[in-house]
Formats: sequence, C-alpha cells, structure tokens
Amino acid sequence: SFGTAAALMQNELIVNGMEPTSNFIDILKLVNSLCTFLTIVAVYFAYWHLELWDRLDRHLTRTHRFNVFVPYLFVLKSRRLWFEVAICIGHIPPWYTFEFYSTSVENVIVYRAETLGALANVCR
Repeated sequence: SFGTAAALMQNELIVNGMEPTSNFIDILKLVNSLCTFLTIVAVYFAYWHLELWDRLDRHLTRTHRFNVFVPYLFVLKSRRLWFEVAICIGHIPPWYTFEFYSTSVENVIVYRAETLGALANVCR
C-alpha cells in the first residue's frame, strides 16, 4: 500500500542521512497517516457490509424482515473490528520522532522511530 511505501521511504532516507525532522519526512509521515485513516475507514465499512450481508441472508433463508439501516454503534461493538483497528493503527505520526536504544553484550543498539514504524507497517 501507499502507507507502507511511505514508511519504507522514510526509513531509507533517514538511514541514508536525511534529517528525521525535515519537511519531506513529515510529508511522508502525513501520507502514511492518511493511508492509516483510510484503512481504518475501509475496515469499518467491511464490517458494516458484513452485517448487511448477514441481514440479507437471514431475510432470504428465514424470511426475517430486511432492515438496511445498520447503526454505527452496532458495528462499533464488534471486538473483531477493534482488534483489526489495533493492528492497523500502528504508525509514526507527522512531526514526531524518537530513538529507542538497548544494550547487548556491552554494545548499544539504537533504533529510530521511523524504523520501528516501517516495521509495523510491513507486518500489518
């Protein structure tokens, strides 16, 4: 997706020496944030359509009344929806950066936020 490509571009540019607080990196982070938002909206509407499909199936197989109005709260009560949203929401927002470090056998290992964000984007 475009969000993953933007996250990978951020990481590669920073690894190759670009400043993490530069405007171009922030634009890539904004693209990633927009793609994340659109993904969450798409997941919501997938669950909305799933409920509508279930209602249509009940109407056709059991002659239940077919109501096309699916309230927002009905969809938002789904635990599976929130699990998918939790998986999709992981990204680094614009104008935010940090470094994470750990030590291993007296060596210091440093990770940038953009590297962790690219990893999160690829894994989802």
